[in-house]
Amino acid sequence: MSSTWQYDTTANVWSQLSPPHWPSARRNGGAVYSAAHGGIVLFGGQDNSLTKFDDAWVYDSGDWQPLATPVRPAPRTDFGFAADSLQGNVVLYGGVFGNALDDTWLLTGSTWVQLQTSGPGPRTAPSMEFDPSRGLSILVGGAGLTDQAELTWEFDGNAWSSVNTLTLRTCGDPTRRPCGTQTGES
Repeated sequence: MSSTWQYDTTANVWSQLSPPHWPSARRNGGAVYSAAHGGIVLFGGQDNSLTKFDDAWVYDSGDWQPLATPVRPAPRTDFGFAADSLQGNVVLYGGVFGNALDDTWLLTGSTWVQLQTSGPGPRTAPSMEFDPSRGLSILVGGAGLTDQAELTWEFDGNAWSSVNTLTLRTCGDPTRRPCGTQTGES
C-alpha cells in the first residue's frame, strides 16, 4: 500500500495524509527535500516483486506530482541521493540495477543530466548528504567498494574528489568540530 505520512515535531506524532495523487508503493528508493523543486523529491526504488522504478515525483502543497523527464537514470535502488541547496540540483550516485552502478546524475528542474565524470566507483547503499557550508555533496561508505582507503568522496557539482577522512572535519558544522564520519585519530 502506498501512503504518505507527516511528523509533527511539536506534538511528537505521525499523521497519515491523503494526497489526491501518489507514487506506487516502493522501498529502497531515495527521497530528499529540495527547496529548488518546491518539496520532497522521490526517485526510484522497487516494489515487493522487486520491479525497479525510474520515475521521479515531487511532494508539495499536500499532493504528489510526477516529474515528466524524457531522459532519466536507469531504474535502481540503494543509491546516494542529496539536494544541493546552493546550485538547486538533486545529486544521484550509483545504486543497483542488476550490478552496482557508478554513474552521476543531476536533476535540475525537471531535467536529468548524466555527468561524464569519474567517481567513487560502483557502490550500493552509500550515505550521502549536502554540506552547504562548503558547497559539497559528501558520499560515505556503501557496498561493493574496490578500495577501502577511499570510503569518503566529495562532489562539487562537476567532479568527485577522494577525501582523506583523517582531515575531514566540518561536515556542515560551522564550529569546525570533528564530525561523525571521521575514521581516524585526531
